[in-house]
Amino acid sequence: MKNSLFIGNGLNRSILSNIAWDDLLQNIAEEYGVSHNPQITFPLEFESIANQILKRTSLPSPEIYLELKQRIIAQIEKAILPKDAPHYSFTNLQINCIFTSNYDYLLENSLDPEFDYIKYQDPANAGNNRYNLKTNRKIAGKTIYHVHGELKRPRTICLGYEHYAGTLQNMRTELNTESKENGLLIRAALLDKDKSTNTWAEKLFTDNIDIIGFGLAQCEIDLWWLITYRAYLFYSDRDGMRKLINNNITFHDVGTTLDENMKYALENAHVRYQFHKINKSVSEEFYGAYIDIADELRRQIGS
Repeated sequence: MKNSLFIGNGLNRSILSNIAWDDLLQNIAEEYGVSHNPQITFPLEFESIANQILKRTSLPSPEIYLELKQRIIAQIEKAILPKDAPHYSFTNLQINCIFTSNYDYLLENSLDPEFDYIKYQDPANAGNNRYNLKTNRKIAGKTIYHVHGELKRPRTICLGYEHYAGTLQNMRTELNTESKENGLLIRAALLDKDKSTNTWAEKLFTDNIDIIGFGLAQCEIDLWWLITYRAYLFYSDRDGMRKLINNNITFHDVGTTLDENMKYALENAHVRYQFHKINKSVSEEFYGAYIDIADELRRQIGS
């Protein structure tokens, strides 16, 4: 079975302190002179900031969402990957795909220091300017999916609940639609590779996946639906799906204390929870933990 990785912003934050979601939104709120509440979820706060701006504008426009996304891009597009970044330790593993919630191209840079967006653009999905279910690029034998959008295509960046809901809707259409011949499309894809949905979501049913540096907050409704839907199909054995879902998903949690709620939620969703303890919540400790995780995976799957 193929091995793949899901990599979140944790890797970036262990080396680049300026790429934190709360800080990004706070900077935007200050720029527009509106309030910011870090105590609510990121998607809801993004919507709140957008609505505050729209409310006080004489000629409100839906393009404010694109404008805010472009401001986010401006804050992170200049990030440079250090030579000792943990990204290298993961991308040189013997893996099939890398899924990332990050908008930047630091993972691509770790595979090709001269990475150029045009060179690696996916021509098959160049017209898709909103959702990134199928858009990918292949670098050094690895396929990379930006599951929540990417810098060079700002309309694909998933921030507010409206975009999350649209992503989820598209995901359900690709996996949950039924055909008369084979039932669920995901079942047909697992039975016959020629019927693949060609989405990153399908990989969560076919590849062994390690989730690293990603908090998997409850507001990530697209991913939680995917995880719980996979669990439902497995435990209910709907249409014989239990024997078709043979992969393992492992969530690597790095922190000072084990997250009992996360462990409970994931283990009841057919996902393994693995805790990696650090002494302090500082970038140096997170960095060391990520290097240890990469070494552990190298022993398991090779490089």
